[in-house]
Amino acid sequence: MDARRWLPCFDEPRYKANLSLVVNHPSGLKVVANSGVDMRWDPIRGRNRSTTVFLTTPRLPSYLYSFSLNNYEQFSAVKDGVKYSTYLGRRGKMLGEASLQM
Repeated sequence: MDARRWLPCFDEPRYKANLSLVVNHPSGLKVVANSGVDMRWDPIRGRNRSTTVFLTTPRLPSYLYSFSLNNYEQFSAVKDGVKYSTYLGRRGKMLGEASLQM
């Protein structure tokens, strides 16, 4: 799905907005966005669905907002108090660890 089908995107500085996202998704998949996670709900018994609520962003152009629904593995490191993460398919463990060494 392209971005314009789920979110209007304008390349105009005056059209900045605070964006909020709530995703109802299959429990086995991860949801990643460029805003932090506010809450997660585990699936209701007998249902394979979870809900992830993301924090509201500061004002930004809508075309800069990003999210991904995936089954990737997360690789993270903290440098100078900042957490850096990369997400790769399960076979990318060596690349994920190497990318955080840079």
